[in-house]
Amino acid sequence: MTGGSAISDSSKGSTSSEIQIITFNPAAQLPLKFTPSNFASWRSQLETLLMGLDLIGYLDGTTTAPPQSITIDEASMANPAYRNWFRQDKLILHAMRCSIDESIYSFVSAASTAREAWLTLEKLYASSAQSRVIHLKGKLAKSIKGDRDILTFINDLKSTAAELALIGEPVKDIDLIVHCLRGLSEDYQAFAAAVRSRGPGLSLEDLVDSMVEFEADIKARPQITVPTAFSSQGQKQGGSPQSRPHRGGASSQPYFAGSSPRGPPSPSRQLFSGPASPRENSSPLPRRPRQVCQYCEKPGHTVHQCFRLFPQARQAHLQTRQAQAHYSNAGSSIPQSTTSPSNPWLMDSAASHHVTADLGNLSLYSDYTGPDELVVGNGSGL
Repeated sequence: MTGGSAISDSSKGSTSSEIQIITFNPAAQLPLKFTPSNFASWRSQLETLLMGLDLIGYLDGTTTAPPQSITIDEASMANPAYRNWFRQDKLILHAMRCSIDESIYSFVSAASTAREAWLTLEKLYASSAQSRVIHLKGKLAKSIKGDRDILTFINDLKSTAAELALIGEPVKDIDLIVHCLRGLSEDYQAFAAAVRSRGPGLSLEDLVDSMVEFEADIKARPQITVPTAFSSQGQKQGGSPQSRPHRGGASSQPYFAGSSPRGPPSPSRQLFSGPASPRENSSPLPRRPRQVCQYCEKPGHTVHQCFRLFPQARQAHLQTRQAQAHYSNAGSSIPQSTTSPSNPWLMDSAASHHVTADLGNLSLYSDYTGPDELVVGNGSGL
C-alpha cells in the first residue's frame, strides 16, 4: 500500500454519517528515517504528508480532542467524535515512531498524543537545525571545483541549496551563481570575467549550459607548451660554460667586458665593467615565452585583452589607432622649417648623468669627480 487508506465507521447512537479514518504505510510514505542530523528534512517530509491528507491539525494543535462523552436525552454516553479523533491521532503517532531512529525512539516512547511527541522533538532538535543552517551556508561559500567536472560541481552546489531550502533557508539563483563563479579554477577565469561583464537576466540554467560548453571547448583544445630549456654553445661543445676555461688562460672564473683573463681590468675600461654581452657570454639569455590567449588561442595577447571576450575593448583600441593616425597625418602635412624651433622637444633618455661640451645646454650641472673615465670609439679616454 503506497497511500493512506480510509476506514468507514458509523457511530452507534449518533447520526448515520460515515467517519473516515486514514491509515498509513510508513515504509512507503515516510522513507527518510529521523536521525539527530536530519531533523529539518524529516520534519518537511512528515508535514508534507499530513498536509496532503488534511491531518496537519493533529500536529499544530488546530485539531483538538472533542469531549469524551456527550449527553443525549438526559443520558450520558461516549462521544463517537472523540473515538474517531483518538484512533486517528494514534495512527499518526504510530507513523511517527516507525520513521524515527532507534537512538531517538526513547524520547517519544512516553508521548500519549502525536502533538506531544512533535513538541518534544522540536524542543530537542530545533537548535541543532540552526547550527545545520550555519554549516550548510559555510559549505556553500567554501565550495570549489577542484579536479571535478562542471556538472559534479554544480550538482554539489544544488544539493547543498536544496538542504537549505528544506530547513527554511532557500538560496536565490543569483547567490548560487556567485558561489559557482567564485569556486571555479584558473582555467575558467576568462569565462567568469565574461559572465561578470554581462548584463542582468542570466539564469542558473543558462550559466550551467554555457559552462558545460566552455569545459568541452577546453578539453578539445590542443595542449600548448612553450620551450623553456636554455641551450648554450658551451653545452653543445661539452661541459658547462662556467667550468670551461676561457681562451688564453686556465682560469674557470667568468670575466666582464673590458677586462682581460690575464689580469685585472684597466682603469680606462672600468666605466664599462658589467655583465658580458650575449655574444661574449657562452650562455645566451632565455627567450621570452610567447603570449597565447587561452580563450581564442591566438598569440600576441592574454585572455584579459581578448577582443572576443571584451568587444568594447576592441572598439576603444580602434578609436585610439584612428586618433594616432589622424595626428600623424596632421603632423606630416606641416611644412618643415629650415630654422631650428625656439622650444624643441627632447627625448628623455632616462640616464642619471649627462655630458655636454656646452654648459648652456644644462640647467643644473656639477663637475664630475668620480674614478670612471669616458672612452670614445678609438679607445682613448677623455
